[in-house]
Amino acid sequence: MLKKLSLRMLLPLLVSMGLLFLGTAQANHVLRVVPVVATVVDDTVVAGMASGNEGATRNVDRLPEDLSSYIPMPMPFPEKKSALSRGVDPDLLKRAVVYDPKTGKETPLEASALSGSMAPVMQTLASLGREGVASILENGDDKLENFTDIVPVGNTHEYPWRVLTKLFMAFPDGNYVCSGTLIQPSYAITAGHCVNNGDGGAWAGQIVVVPGYRDGWAPYGTATSTGLLSFSGWVDQGDFNWDIGVVRLDRAIGSATGWHGFGYTTDRNWYLTTVLNNGGYPAESAYGFNGQTLFYRYGYNDGFFSDLPKQAYFLKASWGGHSGSSEYVYYPSSGARYVYAILSISDRSTITGCATMDGNQFNAIRNWTGASAPAAADLTPLYVFAKSIGASDGRQMEMTYLVHNASSAAWSGTVTAGVYLSDNENISRADTRIQKHTFQASFSPLSSVEVRVPLVSIPESTPSGTYYLGVILDMDDANPANNDSDGQDAGKIALPN
Repeated sequence: MLKKLSLRMLLPLLVSMGLLFLGTAQANHVLRVVPVVATVVDDTVVAGMASGNEGATRNVDRLPEDLSSYIPMPMPFPEKKSALSRGVDPDLLKRAVVYDPKTGKETPLEASALSGSMAPVMQTLASLGREGVASILENGDDKLENFTDIVPVGNTHEYPWRVLTKLFMAFPDGNYVCSGTLIQPSYAITAGHCVNNGDGGAWAGQIVVVPGYRDGWAPYGTATSTGLLSFSGWVDQGDFNWDIGVVRLDRAIGSATGWHGFGYTTDRNWYLTTVLNNGGYPAESAYGFNGQTLFYRYGYNDGFFSDLPKQAYFLKASWGGHSGSSEYVYYPSSGARYVYAILSISDRSTITGCATMDGNQFNAIRNWTGASAPAAADLTPLYVFAKSIGASDGRQMEMTYLVHNASSAAWSGTVTAGVYLSDNENISRADTRIQKHTFQASFSPLSSVEVRVPLVSIPESTPSGTYYLGVILDMDDANPANNDSDGQDAGKIALPN
């Protein structure tokens, strides 16, 4: 017998068939990791350069040593009055503001349409209609009316949970935690109050972003802020309508985890008729949370605040540490997930507000994140991992690593890479090269390949102890400075006696 299809069940099908258009625009999300096998071309041991000048080590930051010093960012629940009610010029509120933690400089970013080298990559899905779409949930439920209670996520190492992040922020007045979501390999979106105190307050000096965090474990390592973005409505006025922030990262950590896209719609009803997913890290001990577990929920928003017109709300509580987690939609026909709003405020008992994305914020974020991608191929090796095989002395190893193309350009060809043995995490030509290999690959923009090297032999003359295996790509690409697998991306090995 055929199951009767409700409108809620039909809508996702219509979207996948192209028969229904959304009042939305979306920046693409992608994760392309293609396996390739390397061919060894030279296993002659070559001593490092005599100068021994290794330069600075990249990608060294890890989880903060004293996690207990990071307390939940207080969950705000203001008297919900927008800056518009104070007569502030609406055009000033829309202005994006970029902050450089290294220089302490703020720079206004004009809200313009996307331009530059990333334009072909980050296409939009324009719309003709105004109808909302009810998406299928992560668990396939199509009967839900309102948001569920939160439930813990067991394995944050899996997709899509590993795209959701915990943030450790260092502000002048103390250390705090929030939540976020990767929206590109090197960018995470969060709440504005997780990157800036608002209303003329301070910016965070450093933010460490950890995808898939659980119980003090960073399964993909960490990445550290090199730039922050929010909006003048938040930074200068403390208006929660504009409580959205973005963190630029020093490491393409999303190359291994994947990331979500982001989007906006002018149709307020969409937020009330679309099933949205939310995952974050509540951390307030007074309410039974320690910030060590990712919690998930899903449902429909219940309305918009009349005095915060860009904030949709649902009738469930959120807590400190939850701030910055996203409301994202899931399209099962493509497997894509897109962030549409950011958890911003809650009274900790009955209601949660989320700052929705509008066209100005969407374009500003696309413009800023897209501008950092080189127009020519930029390959960098990441996540070197080696394990012993065969011989009992532990000196015969299989090695894998990622190579990520951080640019907006496609590239195909043969890559030559050297494998280096080092006594530290700074992989350079001052170390001992123990192998040279090649691999063939085709890279799309923001894509990765996983390279498997079937055999790497550690020289017999190497004393027992702890070492690092690293990779240096022998190519002149857009940024030769990131052609080595430094810091967290070096593979730690132990040689037995």
